[in-house]
Amino acid sequence: MTFARDPVSLFMDEIADDLLRRAWRARPRWQSVYLSQPSAEWVAWAAANGQGNLLGPDPAPGGMARSRWGRAMVRSLYDQHRKHMTTSGLALGAERGGDELPPYALQVQVGTIQMLPPGRLVREVSARILSRRGAEAAVRKLPASRIWRDGGPAASGWDYHNEQ
Repeated sequence: MTFARDPVSLFMDEIADDLLRRAWRARPRWQSVYLSQPSAEWVAWAAANGQGNLLGPDPAPGGMARSRWGRAMVRSLYDQHRKHMTTSGLALGAERGGDELPPYALQVQVGTIQMLPPGRLVREVSARILSRRGAEAAVRKLPASRIWRDGGPAASGWDYHNEQ
């Protein structure tokens, strides 16, 4: 089953690709990027096109991406990972076929807003790529509310594809 991409996440693909490349080379260590806050033009575009307030809270239950802008980055990372992760590694130039899960797992964390000189507001977004065994070990350490299944978080019943 194919779903339309979040239009804001499309803008993040180049940043996501770079972070995924670095995470693949450094696996299983975390790699990070500083995500600048959206410009006034982006905020206006989103409001005019029904995409909500990019600076507003994360629309997904739990709010782990912290803002609508952060959620777009997380979606881009997972979309790119699902499309390009093969058994032999990350192949950003080619798309993987089929709907099966990628052979390596992706873990993402989004930090709080920080100010970098000269007065630039950013969020740190970190990612790491794990083998299936490493991913299973990481999942066992999480509370049930943070474990995702095909239908969304195990404890909430929320479904990514029916998000409002």
